[in-house]
Amino acid sequence: MIDTETKSSNILDRAFTTLIRWDGEKLAWAVLLIVAVLSRIIGLGDRAMSHDESLHTVYSWQLYDGRGYQHQPMMHGPLKFILNAVMYFLFGVNDWSSRIQVALFGVLMIALVWLMRRWLGKVGAFLAAAMFTISPALLYHSRYIRDEVMLCALLVLLVIAMFRYLETRSARWLNWTAVALGLAFLTMEASFIFGGVFGIFLVVALAAQLWAIRWPDEGHRTTFRAALTVAVPALVLGLLLVIFKQKIAGYVLLGIGGVAGLGVVVLTATSWRGKLRFFAELDLIFLLGTLVLPFTAALVLKLLGWQISQFSNPGQITFALVWQGALVVGILFIASIALGWFWLRGRWLAAAGLFWAIELLFFTTFLTNGQGIGTGLIGSLGYWVDQQEVMRGGQPWYYFLLLVSLYEFLPLLLGIGGVVAWIAGWGKRGDQETSRRRCCASDVDKETRKQGESAVEQGSASRGAGERRSKGVEERKPATNLPIYQSTNFPISQSTTPPFSIQTLFDAFLVFWVAATWGVFTYVGEKMPWHTVYFAMSMALLGAWWLGRVVEGIDWRAGRAKGLFWLIGMTPLFLFVLKALLPTSTHKPFADVTVAGLSNSAQWLLALIAGMLLIYFLYDRFVAVGWRQGLRGIAVSLAGILAVFTVAVAFRFAFINYDYPVEPMVYAHATPDIKLAMNQVEEISRKTVGDHAIKVAYDDDATWPLEWYLRDYPNKAYYAANPSRDNMDSPVVIVGDKNIGKVRPYLGDRYYEFNYRLIWWPRETYKALSWQRPPRRNGTRSTASACSCARTSPRRCGTGARRPRRSRPPVKSIRTPMRVDSRC
Repeated sequence: MIDTETKSSNILDRAFTTLIRWDGEKLAWAVLLIVAVLSRIIGLGDRAMSHDESLHTVYSWQLYDGRGYQHQPMMHGPLKFILNAVMYFLFGVNDWSSRIQVALFGVLMIALVWLMRRWLGKVGAFLAAAMFTISPALLYHSRYIRDEVMLCALLVLLVIAMFRYLETRSARWLNWTAVALGLAFLTMEASFIFGGVFGIFLVVALAAQLWAIRWPDEGHRTTFRAALTVAVPALVLGLLLVIFKQKIAGYVLLGIGGVAGLGVVVLTATSWRGKLRFFAELDLIFLLGTLVLPFTAALVLKLLGWQISQFSNPGQITFALVWQGALVVGILFIASIALGWFWLRGRWLAAAGLFWAIELLFFTTFLTNGQGIGTGLIGSLGYWVDQQEVMRGGQPWYYFLLLVSLYEFLPLLLGIGGVVAWIAGWGKRGDQETSRRRCCASDVDKETRKQGESAVEQGSASRGAGERRSKGVEERKPATNLPIYQSTNFPISQSTTPPFSIQTLFDAFLVFWVAATWGVFTYVGEKMPWHTVYFAMSMALLGAWWLGRVVEGIDWRAGRAKGLFWLIGMTPLFLFVLKALLPTSTHKPFADVTVAGLSNSAQWLLALIAGMLLIYFLYDRFVAVGWRQGLRGIAVSLAGILAVFTVAVAFRFAFINYDYPVEPMVYAHATPDIKLAMNQVEEISRKTVGDHAIKVAYDDDATWPLEWYLRDYPNKAYYAANPSRDNMDSPVVIVGDKNIGKVRPYLGDRYYEFNYRLIWWPRETYKALSWQRPPRRNGTRSTASACSCARTSPRRCGTGARRPRRSRPPVKSIRTPMRVDSRC
């Protein structure tokens, strides 16, 4: 007899609810991811393509159309172009499909935070993912075909892979580190900045641990500390002096710091010798350093005085340049292989093989563009190093302070709280470590429970025998309690510095990441609004780390009985009343005896009474729950208020004002007129010659983004800045302001002229800010927008009409003369 009750092992026969063990946390994450997906794909094609977006879409479309693609550093890495061509294959060629890949990376970035639960905690990880979801900068640029959000997702993956390797020393995570770094380099050149930041942190972490633990020779340890005490301040101060143009003194200090640092390296190597292999972060230092080394060829060539700008343009790469670049890259590549093989042996070959396979395939567009090797290895970093001197945008040093305060105030304030908490010692407290272990004990995978894999290779003879498991490493403890060094042979010094666990290291890394982001992007010459996503990402992680600990530190059961929920709920009401008590220019109490004045006075008195009652009530609840629990409850309440405001700002930015320069982050963007103009051209073509067969002439001042919107017009005629009778014989002529004087003699009185706005910029009145000079009320125009405003312009009308709240922003205009005989 067949037992029909036997459960089938086929996954297709099982109930869906049995595939995942659902709980409240997983349900919350599922809802959050649904919100993330919807917020990033709804209305994705409504907005007209901006200048930069049109560049990315046109070259992606040409690749999809079979015309190939040549990597050009001016447009950053090749990853988005190749993936975008795939999106065109899957979804067709349109504005929506052009942005879907970035939207998917935005969702991936949120989903990856799930893997950070072991360090952020369950609450902290969910809060970080939620802040990623509602972040105005991340949401807007997840709906924008640029590289920044793609890079953010890859950086999150890189951080996860690095810290998982520090926990397990598994070759799998070493390979993931190489893959994440390789994809980041294919995205944009800011990845070199973050690669340097992560590498510097690993060096600092290693130095801190060498400072803390007992050395084989205590005399060497004392010398090490003395040399490190000289090296670090000298290098930091020297770098600051160079930045602030005190180059002679800066170079002297850098030289002193370099000599002291070299002494630190030599002393450490000679004292520890092969035992240095017990430090997991050295594996990552060697991996990151050796993979980046060939890309520094541009810096070497620049120091040698050779021309590197030509490597940025495939058409300018000559035979002599090829030999120069090949010589330098070859030397650096050999050094990379030697160092990687010396330290990691076969594991380096596997990781580097993955890295370089990805780089070569994408930079050469799958082996169809040999010049991509030169533009990728030399041109990428070289072009953007030169651009820092150009200082495109001309933004002041405080530019990101303004944008972050306007848009990312939630992670900014929570990040400040995280820094204060970390300095106060939250990252070192044992109860917090216990909380992390309790939170994520169920998530420690089998890999971390087994006998650990060690990178230790005993002596020079054993290095040739391949990888071996360390005899000194026993069964793994939970990941969050692991010391960063992997051997019990080295006791910790009896100093006040505690052992560095992975959790402690991760906490310090978040603070370092935020500080480095502010420092680097405040200094760099090119500051653009889309760089704000880097601040939002790092500060959201740090802020979520802190707020998660605050939430976990609340005794909710006891607090409920003592009125904690009332304290949390009444805090926003008290702030509302407090706002009503503050006089404004239009609502001043006791100003006069008119009806309006008496009304203002009565409202103020009512607010005062309500405020006094609320203070009494809040104080009573505060005393009942205790000051520590009360402060945590108030912090949660304030964070909730800021989250609501953040959602409002994000919605307004991404779905209402997404193409109007009333938003400071709408920069060099196409106006809504673009789609109006193209709809008009399409209608004329359809009614006169059918489909897109009409002849359209356009100049160099209107090329971008119109090159994208004219892609399906086979009879388009590009006349640059040189109109002629032949190319002016078109039913539709599109001309920018700078060429209108040349074009009008050819048109005569046979055309109707329509004026449209092409590209516009936000007002940049903040550029006039100084310690002595307040901003002008009427503002000044951007230097980037020398073109005059259009005198007239079609506007959206009817249902769904949207108008900017300010008139005449800096704008670049186009004219669209249409011949009388083609007028519908």
